[in-house]
Amino acid sequence: MIFKEFNKYNINMQRKKIIEKLFQYIISNKKELSKFFLVGILSTFINYITYIFIYKLSSIIVLASFSGYSFGLIISYLLSRYWTFSIKNNSKNFIMPFLFIHFSGLIACVSLIYLVDKFIDNYVIAWFVGALFVAPYNYIGLKKFAFK
Repeated sequence: MIFKEFNKYNINMQRKKIIEKLFQYIISNKKELSKFFLVGILSTFINYITYIFIYKLSSIIVLASFSGYSFGLIISYLLSRYWTFSIKNNSKNFIMPFLFIHFSGLIACVSLIYLVDKFIDNYVIAWFVGALFVAPYNYIGLKKFAFK
C-alpha cells in the first residue's frame, strides 16, 4: 500500500516537471513558435485547397493527400528556412533533413488519413486528423534536425 502511494506521487511529480518544462520551452521560443504556426497555417491552407481540388477532380484520396502535402511542403520549406528559423547561408545541407522529416511525415499522414477515412468515411475529418498529427512531428523534426 505504501509503495503504491509513493509510486503515484512520483508519477505525478514527473508529469508536473514535464508540463513545467513544456511551458518554459513555449515561453522561451514564443517568437519562433508563432512564426512556425503562421507558416503552418499558410502551408496547411495551400495543402487543404490542393487536397480538395485534386480529390474533386479524381476521387483518389491518396493522390489528393500526396498532392496537397507536396504543394504545402514547398511553401513550408521556403518560409521555414528564411523566416521561421532565419537560415541565411546558401548551404544545401538543410534540404535532405527537411525532405526526410516531411516525407516521413507525409507517409504517416497519408496512412492516417486513409485509415481514418476508411473508419468514418469522411475525407474532410480524415484530413484534419492527419494534419493534427503531422504538425508537432514536423516542428520537432525541423527544429532538432533540419534547421538546428
